[in-house]
Amino acid sequence: MNTPTKKPVTRAVITLIFAMLAGLSVSAAGGGGDPIGNFGPTGLEIDVKHPALTIKVLAVQKGSPADGKITQDQVITTINGKKLTTGTAPRVQLSDLISQAEASNGKLTCKVDGKEIT
Repeated sequence: MNTPTKKPVTRAVITLIFAMLAGLSVSAAGGGGDPIGNFGPTGLEIDVKHPALTIKVLAVQKGSPADGKITQDQVITTINGKKLTTGTAPRVQLSDLISQAEASNGKLTCKVDGKEIT
């Protein structure tokens, strides 16, 4: 009778598991989050808060299109008049919004604190 042999867990497998878990990070600012390092050409680093799908600004790169218009810790409620919705991953929706803007006038209009900022 053959006994199954256990295969050792390799360093690569452990690294992959940790990378997958890092993608499920929970923000200390309250509620689950999906930090996005660089939101396309905007110069914004953002965190999508779950389950409400709000967008919190983590940082603004100096000299970027957003510099001087949007500041850290502000919450973006809409981009080009659209809110993030459930059903499609937030990263996919954000990517689509950037693609649509680049295909037209190249501008994103964000609603922040009730004001529209382009």
